[in-house]
Amino acid sequence: MFSTIKRLLGRKDTGRGPLAESLVRPMALLMALRQSTDEYAVAVQKGLSQFPAHRRKDSNVEAIWRDIISEVFLRMMEFGDADLAILADFKRQPEVLERFLNDRPHLSMPQPNGDQVDQTIQAVWQGYVYLAKIGEETLDRETSQFDLSKRGKDIISDLVQRAEALRATVSSPDASGLPVCFIEAVYEDVNLKAKSIALSAMFGPAYESGISHMLKLVTEGSSQAEVRMVEDSIQRIMNATTPDDIRKSR
Repeated sequence: MFSTIKRLLGRKDTGRGPLAESLVRPMALLMALRQSTDEYAVAVQKGLSQFPAHRRKDSNVEAIWRDIISEVFLRMMEFGDADLAILADFKRQPEVLERFLNDRPHLSMPQPNGDQVDQTIQAVWQGYVYLAKIGEETLDRETSQFDLSKRGKDIISDLVQRAEALRATVSSPDASGLPVCFIEAVYEDVNLKAKSIALSAMFGPAYESGISHMLKLVTEGSSQAEVRMVEDSIQRIMNATTPDDIRKSR
């Protein structure tokens, strides 16, 4: 599924032309996210997946990363009368970006309110509130408020920066390689943060040191072939841009 999303966001030529591709891609992304979140919700209900993903004791980066994304988007999709399709509608991008950047309904009360666009932006905020919560639990440097505040940032700073860049180019899709619709910017930012949380959950908040320590332990009692296998696995994880990249490389 995430390979499909990566392909959509990569904007490979499909023969439809740049504008047609810009109109189709965001809705296709949203459909893929809805499918993955539905599948995850069913798996949790049936006891096939443990919720929340970041607290699992016997898991891996790929599964935790993938399921955190689903948990975040489930919160967005289930909030009030929010409709994430608004974020994937090319014609509504100027309105969405204006509301998000200037009106900032995600910082107002009550939530949800009576306006569907506001509720949709508030739904995105609820997903980020969840990211901040699990970031604090894992002490993740990309989502923990303590770490973010040391850099003069908060949980939504990166998304605001993406939205500002998007607003500057929304009238000329594909001109700069930036996402054309806000749903893409939201997904890309959530994806990066979910990976960081997954690494922090598996290897600790200073996960590079945690990985180095693990490799040292492996080196002490394993053959060169086994060490290379572990090193290759770690390299795949660190280079991956979606959870599916890890599985695909095995």
